[in-house]
Amino acid sequence: MVRSIIFWSTIVTLVPRLCAQHEFTLAPLQDAVVGIHPGYGTENNNFATADHFSCTSQPGNLGGENNARSLLAFDLSTIATGSLVDSARLDLYGRGPNGTGASTSLGNNGANTAILERIVGPWSDNTVTWDTRPSTTSLNAVLLPQSITSIQDYLGVDVTALVQDMLDNPANSHGFFIRLLDEDPTRGMYFCSSEFPDPAKHPVLHIYLKDDVSLAENSFHPTVLNISPSSIVLGESARIDLVELRKALLLLVFDSSGRTVAEHMISGKPTINLDTADLGAGAYQVVVLDADRRSIGFGRFVAR
Repeated sequence: MVRSIIFWSTIVTLVPRLCAQHEFTLAPLQDAVVGIHPGYGTENNNFATADHFSCTSQPGNLGGENNARSLLAFDLSTIATGSLVDSARLDLYGRGPNGTGASTSLGNNGANTAILERIVGPWSDNTVTWDTRPSTTSLNAVLLPQSITSIQDYLGVDVTALVQDMLDNPANSHGFFIRLLDEDPTRGMYFCSSEFPDPAKHPVLHIYLKDDVSLAENSFHPTVLNISPSSIVLGESARIDLVELRKALLLLVFDSSGRTVAEHMISGKPTINLDTADLGAGAYQVVVLDADRRSIGFGRFVAR
């Protein structure tokens, strides 16, 4: 352990630090509402031009239920795969009533607790419909609590875990999906979309990265580490395969708060057996660095 600390000090002194942006403020890449209205065939309609980002459940004029859900995506391609997210906050601005007679005119109403999920399938705001909406996952989903007023901003929604999942698995991450937790009429939650006339009311995603250890050049894509087993009984060892990382010099282990809990010099070793005896139960992230302090490998494991 002492050798690791001395080595790290040497790297900091002799190698220029990677200069990269730590904070990202992103406008939507695309957003859309999808809806179904029994008897009207809207399950095949595209509503990309709607000025609201909403989830609703209202009685249908011809019976049944009118339901709506929404999709929202941001361009995360400028952030390297495997970057460690310190926090991610989503700002959603209340839309409120916008006319009479339509289900979208009611504003927030009812027991309208909603859920934000990660979208795992591709979609396009110009073509997506209720029947073609992509799949989602409830992993690390976030609840939006019931509103108090008919027009209400939800600012600083903590989506840290969701964004971390998106950066760790970009091939299966295509934005946020919002739906009501309970889709029985009558209830709804309405926000301004990127089509809303006032740009100051458009959704915004703020991402803050932990430090420059987790950053890489935009053209660089770290290798996903093979960590076996991925769920480890405390006191046992995890085997980390480094065969493909010939330039690897240092391996760091971070706990869920971003604190470095272990350092290992690699020096050309094809594998490292990571002892978990000194770790507590929880989730951990592994980052492998090269001589330029660039992240060239990342992975996760759980100690239990």
